[in-house]
Amino acid sequence: MNISIRSKITHQLISMFREVGRFALPSYCTICDNEVDAPGICYECWPQLNLITDNACLHCGSRFEYRSPLLTCGDCLRDPPDFDDAIATAAYSGIMKDMVIALKHGDRLDIAPVLAKIMAPKMLPLLNEADFILPLPLHRRRFFKRRFNQSAELARHLMIFENISMDKLNTKILIRHKSTSPQGHKSKSQRISAMRGAFSVPDDQIKVINDKHIIIIDDVMTTGASLSSAARALKKKGAKRVSACVAARVC
Repeated sequence: MNISIRSKITHQLISMFREVGRFALPSYCTICDNEVDAPGICYECWPQLNLITDNACLHCGSRFEYRSPLLTCGDCLRDPPDFDDAIATAAYSGIMKDMVIALKHGDRLDIAPVLAKIMAPKMLPLLNEADFILPLPLHRRRFFKRRFNQSAELARHLMIFENISMDKLNTKILIRHKSTSPQGHKSKSQRISAMRGAFSVPDDQIKVINDKHIIIIDDVMTTGASLSSAARALKKKGAKRVSACVAARVC
């Protein structure tokens, strides 16, 4: 059989089974019980996402409370983070907060592709220009307890949705060797202190990252202490630029 004909038949069969599956097993909104055409958020829940538009600090991704002529917020002018720029998709509130918590603490791995789909349009230009995409590493104890790294799941689905080569995904260039207690109720200074020296670049990866642009993917940014610590370790070993891309930002 001609290869092109075989490919066409295979494509038609896949499409047919997809339509049958959609009919037999309908998808439901990640937030409510409304049916949707594909896994994700329904039209009723979508407006509840507190999306961050272009009116945000280019350095840390935090939303400006008003239309600002500046590109950088006051906090970053006074005490800039160690990463060079950041993009956040939505404020860490409402249904976005619910989804992040469910993914991280509720074993809702089905939420990872939904969050990645929301992140993708805003992240794509930066993802394309980066040399490496790095999920923020978990300490091995946290990883064994949780059984997965939510940042790695987001990174993987982002790359799948945008058809970005998996060669860019590099989980070897940074190690988290310092275990910290949950950061949720700590002040900014406590977070910074706890994350100091938390990450390191293995010796065999120093040449790999030299003069490279690296994007760190994470689920949520609060003060930026974890991302800043990771960026500091990478830049100390020769990375040229470090960017942060997060699903949610505490504004």
